[in-house]
Amino acid sequence: MASKQTGWSISEEATALGFMLVVCFILLQMKHWFNFRSTDSWYRSMPFDIRETFSLGALRKATFFGRILASSDLAAEFYKHSRTLQRSPEVSLLGQVSETVMGKCMAALYGKEWQLCRTAFKTTFLTKAVQDCFEMIQRETAKWQSKYVANGAILDVQRSKIDELPLRILAHVVYGDNITDEEVEQVLVFAREHGAIMDVSMNILENLPVYKSLPWSLNARSKKFRAQWQLFNMEKLKKALSTSGQERIDVFSIAAKYFLQQEGDFDSNIAMFFDTIDEILLLNIDVTYVALMNMLVFVASNESVMATLRTEIKNSAPLNSKIEYDTLSKLPYLNAVFNESVRLRPPLSLSFPERTTEPMLLGGYRIPAGTAIMIDADSINHDPQVWKNPDDFDPNRFLDNKQSGIEFQYFKYGLNRNRRCLGFRYAEAIVKQVSWDILSLAKIDFAADQDPKEAIRKWSSRVRDKGL
Repeated sequence: MASKQTGWSISEEATALGFMLVVCFILLQMKHWFNFRSTDSWYRSMPFDIRETFSLGALRKATFFGRILASSDLAAEFYKHSRTLQRSPEVSLLGQVSETVMGKCMAALYGKEWQLCRTAFKTTFLTKAVQDCFEMIQRETAKWQSKYVANGAILDVQRSKIDELPLRILAHVVYGDNITDEEVEQVLVFAREHGAIMDVSMNILENLPVYKSLPWSLNARSKKFRAQWQLFNMEKLKKALSTSGQERIDVFSIAAKYFLQQEGDFDSNIAMFFDTIDEILLLNIDVTYVALMNMLVFVASNESVMATLRTEIKNSAPLNSKIEYDTLSKLPYLNAVFNESVRLRPPLSLSFPERTTEPMLLGGYRIPAGTAIMIDADSINHDPQVWKNPDDFDPNRFLDNKQSGIEFQYFKYGLNRNRRCLGFRYAEAIVKQVSWDILSLAKIDFAADQDPKEAIRKWSSRVRDKGL
C-alpha cells in the first residue's frame, strides 16, 4: 500500500537498487583502471611474460586488475622484493564471503601480523615435526588401505574415499591425540561446508563494499560457518589447556601456547590462530588431494612409469614391512614422478595476489606501487625455453643431475622462500606414503569406459574449476 502512495513499486525499487549497485561497482573498478593507466606508458609494449588481465576468466568468476608473471626469472626477481610486498585483500579475488570464511589466516596477512603467525607455526612444519608424525601418517594410511586396497586388485577411486584420506591424516597432525574419531568426522563435515561456500562464492558482486551488509543467504551461511568453526576450536583449546602439564607436540597445542604468550589484542591473536588452522586444514587440503590424484592418474596412464616405480617401491623395504621416512623421501624415481606430476599439472595454477608497496623495476618495466601481482605457475612449468617437450609426462627429466637448478624453475611451493607453503613437507609425505602403500599392493588403471585423457583433465582441473 505504501509503495502505491509514493508511486514507487517494489519492482522499481529492486531495479533501482540493482542499478545503483552496478554503478558503484563500475566506479570502484574504474578507480583501479585509471590507477594503472595513469602510470607512465610501460604497459603499452608488454611481453608475454608480464601479462595484464581484467577479464572474468582469469580465476573463474573473479575479477582481477593487476599483472600476471609467467616467467620463472621474473617471478624470482619479483620475490627479491619480498620485504616490500604485502597481501592485497581488496584484490584477493576471493571476495567478501571468502574473506569472512578465511578471516585473518596467514595467507591473508602481511607485516608484523604475518611474522607473528608464521613464527607460531613454523617449528611444527619442519622436517623433524614430519618425522615425529610419520608413524601416525602410516597408521592412518594403513587403516584406509585395509578397507579399500586389496592385494593385486585395482583401486576404485570413487568407492575408496581417497579424497578424505589427506584430511583425516592432517586432522591428527594438527590436533594430535586431542581429537577423537567422532571429531575427525566433524572436521570432514566442516571441510565439505567450507568447500561448498567457496564454490558458490567469488562472484563479481562480492567486490562491492556494501556486499557484507546485504541480507543474502551466502553472507549468513559464511558467518555461521565461521562461528561454528571458532566454537569447535575453542573447545579444542580448552582441552589442550586442561592438559597443560603434559608435553604436547601437535601443531594446535604448540601454536596455541605461542599465541597465548603474546602481548597485544587477545581476540585478534586468537582469530589469527583459529583462521590459520582453517587455512591449514580446510583451505589447503584440496591442493594435497589434487597433487595425489594427479600423480596416480599420470602413473596409471603410463605403464612403463608404473612398472619402474613399483619395482623401486618393492625394493625399498622388506615385504609386509613399513618404510622409514628418510628412505621414502630419498627414493629417486618416486621423487621424480612426484615432481614431474606437480610440474605438469600444478594444483594451484595461479598464486594469491600480492601488491607492491613501492615502485619497482621488473624485467626492464616499471611496476607502480599498489600493483597487484600474481604468478602463473602453469606457464612457468610449461616454458619451452626451460623444459624440453614441456607437455610430456617425463619423470626422467628430474633424474638428470646436469640440469642445474631445475627444482627452482617450476612453481612448486612458491618461488618466494619467505612465503613458501609451510605445509609442503607434510604434503609430500602424505602423497608419497599413500602412493607407496597403493603401488606396493596394486596396479592403477582406468575403468573400462573411461578415457585416460578425460581422467587427466578431470583431476588436474578440480582445483582450477573452483577458481584457485
